[in-house]
Amino acid sequence: MSGPGWVGEAEQRLADVFTRVSPKAFAGPPTYRVTRDPAYEVAEANLRWAIWCVESLYQLRDLIDLDDARGDNVTPLGHRTNPVAMGHVMWACVTAMGALDRVAAAFGALHLGVKADDKVHDFAELYGHRSEVKDCEPVRQWLRDVNADDAYADVLGLLRHPMTHRTTPMALYGRAYLGSSAPPTWEQRPPHLDAPEFYIGTTRDRSIGVVELLAEVTPSAERHVRDALALVDSGAVFP
Repeated sequence: MSGPGWVGEAEQRLADVFTRVSPKAFAGPPTYRVTRDPAYEVAEANLRWAIWCVESLYQLRDLIDLDDARGDNVTPLGHRTNPVAMGHVMWACVTAMGALDRVAAAFGALHLGVKADDKVHDFAELYGHRSEVKDCEPVRQWLRDVNADDAYADVLGLLRHPMTHRTTPMALYGRAYLGSSAPPTWEQRPPHLDAPEFYIGTTRDRSIGVVELLAEVTPSAERHVRDALALVDSGAVFP
């Protein structure tokens, strides 16, 4: 599977747009420095990161094809199958959510201002403050579209609650049955407090169906990022 063919052009168009629209300040002698508005700097950087997240999802699918255990306990690259499956799922969920969070970070910087200490708005936070994004209905509509997406809800369920609370002891258990066409089910189980882990148990070759997960989240994340970039290209997202 090749990567998305649109990303190179998208990065160039992104750079062109921000070069054209970013407010600039010109310093006098002796430096004559030109500085850009910090909100625009943050926005461009995070939109570029969102593009990279989408491309990373394609890379993960290629990696799975390369290193598919096909029923063995060890993958062709020499890794045990359960840790590989765990890594794949975390990669897919974190990256898909990261694409949305990075777009939200860009829109938040433009409309709500740059945060201190290099912090940025994430999707959930910006959605909660969408009424404060004044005079920019396209951004509010983008937030509503993502929030209504089933793929967003599925990733949110897998990752953000409760997995986002990294310091909270937590375990998840993926259960799938051989010969069943039903997708794996997820349960929360009380972990041992002295050894919090992300547990995977399955009788399938691949636990928790990461290929199916990618088939859902990749086109969703890609669509929302491309929609955001189209708004940038049109100028509709700028204050």
